[in-house]
Amino acid sequence: MKKELRNKGFSLIELIVIIAIMGVMLAVGGYSLTAISSANAKQCAKELEAGLISTRTQSYSSDSDTVKATVSFYKGTDGIYMKKSFESEAEKIGGSTVSASYKLTGSTYYVDLGNKPITFSFNRSSAAFNPATIDGNSANCESIKISSGTKVYTITCYEHTGKTMLE
Repeated sequence: MKKELRNKGFSLIELIVIIAIMGVMLAVGGYSLTAISSANAKQCAKELEAGLISTRTQSYSSDSDTVKATVSFYKGTDGIYMKKSFESEAEKIGGSTVSASYKLTGSTYYVDLGNKPITFSFNRSSAAFNPATIDGNSANCESIKISSGTKVYTITCYEHTGKTMLE
């Protein structure tokens, strides 16, 4: 009489194949998460630059000498917000995983964008940047850095022309 053997486990080869499949899935998932956070930072940088450009255009196309077009950026509890003086509400432009900082002209380091806004305005006649207002103080902003994870986007502000460049 022969007894039937019943194997109730996994072979070593089956276990290695499952671990390999799980490793590939984790690698793809990790890359996807990095790509998503990078896309959030890129979108935030594009929105921020677009806000500066539209405010610049609004400032020199305005008929009023007394009303200045301004744009403010600040970090809220759930992300980065932008508020234009010529629009009614603040707009969320970056999620909570996105961080922003700015560098003032002549400075060697970036300052984290806090909950106090940095406000930009432009000279109506030349469209050049006016000094930015930060917590009641005025200073020229050289660049703004938007980052998420390892991806960093820099918006360079050209003081005398009012132009910006996203890199």
